[in-house]
Amino acid sequence: MIDYPMVPPPPFAPEWLSGVPVGIVCPYAGRVADSSEGDSGATGLQPVMWLERWGWMFCNGREVSIAAFPMLFAAIGTLYGGDGETVFQLPDYRGLFLRCTDSGAGVDPDAGQRKSPATGETDVGVGSLQGDALQNHQHSYQFATAGSGSLQFQGGKAKLPGKPTASGDPEGETVCTSSETRPRNIYVNYIIKCR
Repeated sequence: MIDYPMVPPPPFAPEWLSGVPVGIVCPYAGRVADSSEGDSGATGLQPVMWLERWGWMFCNGREVSIAAFPMLFAAIGTLYGGDGETVFQLPDYRGLFLRCTDSGAGVDPDAGQRKSPATGETDVGVGSLQGDALQNHQHSYQFATAGSGSLQFQGGKAKLPGKPTASGDPEGETVCTSSETRPRNIYVNYIIKCR
């Protein structure tokens, strides 16, 4: 048995021990209005201020007061921005996938390209941001001579190579193309425990 030395608890420990730790981020299936002013008038949207009364904040990147949320500041500091004296910024997770830190596992080969959202400097820790990318890959095509020209075989079908052909575009099948590379997904709102 390993005997770990006792370390002082973080400033938010009393809240942590009595329930959900301040600074934890959870997906929230409810709809919220992206406004600190409350309901934007859209039917069925949960005003952000209601979440705050329950001890949660919408992860939309806005600045909040350190004096109003000292435990949250103790947990995340200025990882996402702010002056660190009077204000700090909430994480802005809108439209992003969350990913656990690599922590030496070697499963994120591009970890060194991650950036701090607050400074833009290279940062591989919690809160760092990584841009979108498509893994390098190639497609094999076969060419065959037929009479006076050549045919290109792709997906088992012959095509004349008069113009570039797109990979993964078999005739008669539904093709999923878009302006981004992404897995199948569903929207949620990320919220952070603030008290």
